[in-house]
Amino acid sequence: MAPASSKTAALVSLALCLVAGTVFALALRSRGVIPSIQAGDHGALMNAQLGGDDTDELAAGKLLIASRELRDPNFAEAVILLVGFEDDGAVGLILNRQAKAPLGRWFPEHRQAKGMTEPVYAGGPVQKDSIMALVRSREKQDEAERICAGVYLISNRELLDKTVAAGTQPGAFRAYAGYAGWGPSQLEAEVDAGAWHLFPADANTIFDSDPDSEWSRLIRRVEVRVARASPSQGSGNFCVRQQKLLETTCRVERRGRRRLASRET
Repeated sequence: MAPASSKTAALVSLALCLVAGTVFALALRSRGVIPSIQAGDHGALMNAQLGGDDTDELAAGKLLIASRELRDPNFAEAVILLVGFEDDGAVGLILNRQAKAPLGRWFPEHRQAKGMTEPVYAGGPVQKDSIMALVRSREKQDEAERICAGVYLISNRELLDKTVAAGTQPGAFRAYAGYAGWGPSQLEAEVDAGAWHLFPADANTIFDSDPDSEWSRLIRRVEVRVARASPSQGSGNFCVRQQKLLETTCRVERRGRRRLASRET
């Protein structure tokens, strides 16, 4: 067993590293490199407690669940479906925010759309005058992009018009005005900072019948998952959790430095 003085010195060294990492992370937030979430980043610790790097799981077809600490009004309590994820950035649709205008107002030229009272969803803060749609179907949709089993994305206006003109089934078609967008490495940094929790998507979750309560239900599932994955509160396990949090902070720091360097060149 290591002497008490050695343990104390190790903890002090670790604490200093964590403070330095936190200061740098706050500097990145002030410059918009990572999201401005509450000091302490308990969301990042939650991700670290789960083990592994959530950013390795980022892909189209994944759900982003906003952490309780995420205060950005564009994304607070948001449930986002990633519909695109590449090296140059990511695109997602907010699933749980209904817009005021009904679907029919977006397609006034289509007689079939005039009676549609289904809401259009506020897909995100980028290009709010654009529109995309998700279709639920057991059959393959040749001209649409498969997102996950039974769910397809329509991002082409011509195909969208054709789909609406042919008629849509209630509960199997949802339109989204605008979208959420991230630049290179931006979403990875936000996940590392604890702003988002990842979940696999499925048709039932995407087409949830009560979107207003969807975030509260999913965030509780996150917290249950974290509670089950958390080790005991012994000092050894505490050090392991702190080390994982330090590694997360360092990843954010490295990515932040690269982004700042690219901005200056």
